[in-house]
Amino acid sequence: MCPAPAWTINKCVDGDGAISFQDGPCPEGVDAVVVTLRPEAGAASDAAAGSGPDADDDRFDTEILELVSVQATFEGCAGLSDGFAQRHHAVLAQWRSLNAGALQRMGGSGRYRMLKERGVEQMRTDSQGGAGPMLARFCEGQFIPALQQALDNG
Repeated sequence: MCPAPAWTINKCVDGDGAISFQDGPCPEGVDAVVVTLRPEAGAASDAAAGSGPDADDDRFDTEILELVSVQATFEGCAGLSDGFAQRHHAVLAQWRSLNAGALQRMGGSGRYRMLKERGVEQMRTDSQGGAGPMLARFCEGQFIPALQQALDNG
């Protein structure tokens, strides 16, 4: 059996002690630590096999919906606002790091994929007509600050 793949991210700590996570190198003058995340034993093979709840199995919805709400909202926001994903990539990377175990357990499941697709589609539907600019303001002004606050308090 092959070892589970690892994912590395950079943890950057500025002079004020503020922490951010990103895929790319930290800026000059900032303390940098490379963090290697390894899935739990057996998780990689389970995810590869599409384990986790089937699309019609709602027993794990509480855990899945917590993950899906962030992922679907982020992807929906990225579709509404040019450069959104690039501007807020570090916040998403930090969230993924903190939720790596749950994402590994549930992210490959049919239920997770179905609920995430529904969430992204709902964002697309909601953005049609005149609501697009209002949703884009929500993404920048409420979603990202709330996610960052949750991560800071996390």
